[in-house]
Amino acid sequence: MESNSEKIITKLKLNLSSNPDSYEINREIAGIFLKKKDFSSSIKYFSKIVNLKQKNSDFESLAKCYQEIGEFNKAIEILEKLIKASFSNASIYNNIGVAYKNIKKYQSALNYFDSGIKKYPSDHLLNFNKANLFKEVSDFKNAKKNFAICLEKKKDFFPALINLASINLQENNLNDALKNLNYAKTFSKDNPIILENLAKVHLVKKNYLKAESYVKKIIDMDPTSINKMIPIVLGYSYLGDEKNYQKSSRFYTEHLCLKSSIFSFNHLKKKKKIKIGFLSPDIRNHPIGYFLKDLLPKLSLKLDVSIYSTSKYDDEISAFAKKNCKWRDFHNVSQERISELIFDDKVDVLFDLSGITRQNNLEVFKLRPSPKQVSWAGWLATTNLKQIDYIIGDVYATPKKDDKNFIEKVYRMKNIWCVYSKSEINNLKVFNDFYSSSFIFGCFQRPEKITNNALEIWSKILSKKKDSYLFFNNASYQDNDEKIITKFFNKRGVKKTQIRFNRCKNRSDYLNAYNMVDINLDTFPYNGGTTSFESSYMGVPTLTMVNDSNMFRCGESINNNLDMSEWIAKDENDYLEKALEFSGKKYCEKLKKELKVKSKSSNLFNTTSFAKNFIKMIYEIL
Repeated sequence: MESNSEKIITKLKLNLSSNPDSYEINREIAGIFLKKKDFSSSIKYFSKIVNLKQKNSDFESLAKCYQEIGEFNKAIEILEKLIKASFSNASIYNNIGVAYKNIKKYQSALNYFDSGIKKYPSDHLLNFNKANLFKEVSDFKNAKKNFAICLEKKKDFFPALINLASINLQENNLNDALKNLNYAKTFSKDNPIILENLAKVHLVKKNYLKAESYVKKIIDMDPTSINKMIPIVLGYSYLGDEKNYQKSSRFYTEHLCLKSSIFSFNHLKKKKKIKIGFLSPDIRNHPIGYFLKDLLPKLSLKLDVSIYSTSKYDDEISAFAKKNCKWRDFHNVSQERISELIFDDKVDVLFDLSGITRQNNLEVFKLRPSPKQVSWAGWLATTNLKQIDYIIGDVYATPKKDDKNFIEKVYRMKNIWCVYSKSEINNLKVFNDFYSSSFIFGCFQRPEKITNNALEIWSKILSKKKDSYLFFNNASYQDNDEKIITKFFNKRGVKKTQIRFNRCKNRSDYLNAYNMVDINLDTFPYNGGTTSFESSYMGVPTLTMVNDSNMFRCGESINNNLDMSEWIAKDENDYLEKALEFSGKKYCEKLKKELKVKSKSSNLFNTTSFAKNFIKMIYEIL
């Protein structure tokens, strides 16, 4: 059905057919398209009318349209002509400055902002845009100065307060960030941008309950914002907060989409091969890719295997997968459409490899396109999605006593819940040519998994082991993460020389960095998974701790499967004692040589055995 504006345009175009050079009709159509934000159509008519009448205001509108569609050079050309013709206002100086900023010509942008401020000193937007330029180039001092001037001119201009808070956040001035955002709330109480930034600050503070309260307000206003709950769910899992994890994950899955279980199935028909599908954005250089790669050829011998990829990335692992099973690219395909296509493929068992992570496809599973649906590899806690029938674990990662914490039925693999592809390390150039007289503890985990409790114990280890240092190595570290961790240790009297950071740029360098480390310190309560697999393969023992949160007990499973139960601490005091007891240079050198051999023949990397057990599981759950 045509909208009112479309009806008006249709009528105007009809009038235009008999009078094509009418300035008034063309101008009215251009204005309607501009109001509708159909900038390309608006350009067509403004381009025509500026030839009919050389009106400066129409040239300004044309420049605005070019700016909106990203054609900044065309916008600049028009705006500069207007300024030279002595037709200007604050908006023109703002627009030309922003256009130059967008093409990274910062000095030209500053020149126009400054000229505009001199000519129109009361305009707050000129200082706001100038501040944003300084923010973009990380000149926070001048950015804050200009945001302050902007607020002096217009105290209720909350975008300046939001951007100030963003700088505060980058500088780790969390209290100032909250102050600015709470002040912004007085001018726009339920603004979703303000609420989202308040949630971000509390996420950094690891105050997940407070962050959740703001996110839920956003979701109330816009139910399509449900994915903003994911960092909250992740946060509770990192803290091992079982109660709030259960509540938040349940809220997330309940609000994921309106529809559920939209398909009906006939009884399974006998086929030559059972058909299984893996749905994931991560069949690539990613932990999921490392877990699945060597397994695919073995599964494909007995099963009809399909991969449904929702990633835009393509690399050697995805190329390998395409050669060893059926591959369908679902990047930019809606979740509902994906579920329809998987249903049409008649998949007997569909595997979710993401859990409640940022790019998950749980909406597909809620629509249930397959008669049996399983969570595996990417998540070791309940998804709280009743349409997922099973979660794959083992006796260590998901002991029997934890069944009550899962909405899914737990299927326990014979030895370990997952297996790592040896070829993914064997194919890389890994050296062993590093030696240090210092004792080196390592942490290769992402910064968000590192709790204050872990840092507290690590600071005690370093304080007692004076000849040691802790080596943090992960590409995801930001400057702010390093500042927070360093400040934490400094407050506890740990020397600066005992803390070192590295951000390896490629996978070979990352794995080679394990050769520096004597003991890998596992995070708790959320244990490392991929890092502990890799650490053991490189011969570095991992000190982990019993996880009482009933979630993500990867460390316990990995060490038990290596027959290294003595490297599983009972509590924080035991963790400290074991770290100090095991931190002998000669002892670790000997152990590392043994572990390098032992790990390669262990359950952690035995793809053949795991594939056999995996296929057995498929037949048992059908």
